[in-house]
Amino acid sequence: MKKLGTRTLLEREEDLVLTARLYARSWTYKEIANIITEKRAYSISFVTVGKDVKEIQKRWQERQQSYIDSHVAATLVKLEAMEREAWDAYERSKRPKKSVIEKRAASITKSRPAAALDTSEIDDLFSLETAKMEANKPLEIPDVELTDLSGSSSYEVTQQVSAEQRDGCPKWFKIILDIQDKRLDLIQYVEAKAGVSNSVTIKVTGPAPADMAAFIPKD
Repeated sequence: MKKLGTRTLLEREEDLVLTARLYARSWTYKEIANIITEKRAYSISFVTVGKDVKEIQKRWQERQQSYIDSHVAATLVKLEAMEREAWDAYERSKRPKKSVIEKRAASITKSRPAAALDTSEIDDLFSLETAKMEANKPLEIPDVELTDLSGSSSYEVTQQVSAEQRDGCPKWFKIILDIQDKRLDLIQYVEAKAGVSNSVTIKVTGPAPADMAAFIPKD
């Protein structure tokens, strides 16, 4: 039977790792003590396991708190950047709204005379189609452009620019207020964890409530 002995710091750290893994799987203190006793050259009691579990929980809380603190700090930085962007967007929404109306006018400046029709090309085409008909091939009717009446065009472009003065878009105010509320919630959470209170106590000195009637002006 193994005897209860004093563990070294290294042995305790090894036991803490094993205990944490088994404790997370809902093993009882007695079961954990039996497992550690089987694996080590010494034995421990369930009472020792209970003390180890308290140490494990303490370390878990410290690690979690460190993560929360770093997460809160990063979130505050992000909220600050978001608020700055929202203010910039609000300022841009106050700039005058410009509208541009473009008008185009077209005119034909020059016409080209009709091109002369080359009848020899048509004769060649009819000769070709006649040969196809004699060979029982399908007839193809070509697209022949007889005249060319297209001309060069010129365009006159005019632009009318107008500016409309605008107030800032109110939606950005709502976004800014939401960001400020979230930042305040985070700050209050951190202060509550640290036990800091920002509540303000107002002390009023003067007559008792029964004597307040003396301060009411009479008609």
